[in-house]
Amino acid sequence: MAFFWIFIHKNLFGWLLLDFLRLSYSFFLTYLRYDGIDFLLSFCYKTFDFL
Repeated sequence: MAFFWIFIHKNLFGWLLLDFLRLSYSFFLTYLRYDGIDFLLSFCYKTFDFL
């Protein structure tokens, strides 16, 4: 019975970790896709204007 509970606990932790990684990865991708690229482009433009 203890082995069963440990197995379930490990699987739950693994699934939670996977969900967290997937969520952070998708958030990172959307952030890069919208805000990050705009920020990088504006930063490059400002730097080149300064130069």
